[in-house]
Amino acid sequence: MMEETIAKWVLLGLGFNGCEQLGPHSEPDNQDVCSLSVSTPLPLLTLSTRTPTRPELKISCTWDSLHITGESLKDDVVLTTGRWKTVLASSKLTKYNISEIKEVGCKMILNTDSKVLLATKDPQDKETMFVSEQELSMSGIPNFSTLEDGTLYALLKNKQFHSCTISPLTNDAAAKETISIGHQLLTSSIPIIKVSCGTDHVLLLSSIGSLFSMGLNSRGQLGQGDIETRTQPSLVAALDGLAIKDISCGHWHCLALSEIGDVYSWGWNQHKQLGHSESTVTVPMPTLVEFEKEDVNIVCISCGSKHSVALSDRGVVYGWGWNGYGQLGRRKEETITYPKCIELLETLTPVYVYCKYWNTLVLCENRIV
Repeated sequence: MMEETIAKWVLLGLGFNGCEQLGPHSEPDNQDVCSLSVSTPLPLLTLSTRTPTRPELKISCTWDSLHITGESLKDDVVLTTGRWKTVLASSKLTKYNISEIKEVGCKMILNTDSKVLLATKDPQDKETMFVSEQELSMSGIPNFSTLEDGTLYALLKNKQFHSCTISPLTNDAAAKETISIGHQLLTSSIPIIKVSCGTDHVLLLSSIGSLFSMGLNSRGQLGQGDIETRTQPSLVAALDGLAIKDISCGHWHCLALSEIGDVYSWGWNQHKQLGHSESTVTVPMPTLVEFEKEDVNIVCISCGSKHSVALSDRGVVYGWGWNGYGQLGRRKEETITYPKCIELLETLTPVYVYCKYWNTLVLCENRIV
């Protein structure tokens, strides 16, 4: 007897499609797909589960590719498009349960249950190749975060925050690259549970809801009330005591979500990605984002390069900021100053949002089973 499907889920995509990461350009009759910009939510992936629990998908999105991993998938990795297709399809990876993918320049890091796998492209950028396996048994398998310049950070299983280095390739054909865990950057005894990286700044969230920031601060993206750079994690005093439960970094702006469902934003606002100011370009202090309805309770947040998205407990998706590729679900508005709803089919209930670069992804439960 076949087991009954309890729930169906669909992952929708919006935004930049120049590298066919949301769908092929070879469908001339479907203008939503063949365009470089997708402003109508496009189904990317459908899943069926035998429990009503939301499937845990881990998504990695670059400007030219989209990678999805998760136990709910039949394969270890689903790659819709991108330059890493060769390495992800490699038979060398079939024996691993890949749980996370991160890119560092021309390199890719794949977390598994027992190893960290490192792949790189050749100098001519013609194909991808499998390079090495790096054991990290002393520290546990980490979750990696990266800056745009390739700077690498790791949050280890023991909740310690470290800098990392990847050794350079040599002329020796037998040489292998390795990932080395460097010094600990935050010595507080309070565990760090999440790290989010922007272009040149980092946010750290502790288990008690305290927020720390470090890095360049030219656009006020550290939330410290000034534009001075910090080389070590510093407490974001303006949010201290609010019990922050989630964070997200865009290129030069940030979002923070409190336990009571309030959203705060700060940093660069040239494209109105902060959602609370029409004229101010730089906001160095965390500021409350106001929504159309006063009783909105936000449960999920995410930043793209220059746009922001939030999901309410009633299943309403809000977006604001730059909409140049339709990533906020609107065809004619290039910039959206304040939070506006992203319209979806009535049969879909959003449960999770993810943004990166110029794309927005929304995971929904399909109530028609």
